[in-house]
Amino acid sequence: MKYFSKIMAFFAVGLTGVSAGVAFAHLLELPNKMKLSADNYLQVQQTLYEGFGQILGPIELGAGLSAIALTVLWRKQPLPFRFGVAASICIATALAIWQFHNGPVNTEVDGWTLSSLPTNWMTYRDRWEYAHAARAGFYILGLSALITRCATFSLISQFACINLYSEVSA
Repeated sequence: MKYFSKIMAFFAVGLTGVSAGVAFAHLLELPNKMKLSADNYLQVQQTLYEGFGQILGPIELGAGLSAIALTVLWRKQPLPFRFGVAASICIATALAIWQFHNGPVNTEVDGWTLSSLPTNWMTYRDRWEYAHAARAGFYILGLSALITRCATFSLISQFACINLYSEVSA
């Protein structure tokens, strides 16, 4: 079980890190994308992000599932369990934001052309951009909870092993 927990931690941190990185990249793009004209914004949305969901969707789902699996594995350890719950909630929230904000906007924008661009296109843009900004925050918090748990308790375990070794060898 100990090795399975380490493998799950590796996947949870890795997949959440990738998800956080992509969400953070969206956050960094936000100020410049808010300056784009309607036709440039439409072109960016319809070309730059094509295929993101096919790759990132499974990665984000894997991040959530592996965080939940870790939480279950840590259920008998109160403090690690709390970090797992925090990470799982953050990742689930980021996924829910995508489902209820980014996904529906993507569906709308994918069907637009320059001639069919609605007059309120900026409302869609704002919803998409700010939802991704919120997702970045939740992914970073979730990743921080996972890393803190793994790093903190690994150090505690190492010190416990060092102390145990010192007592045995003395």
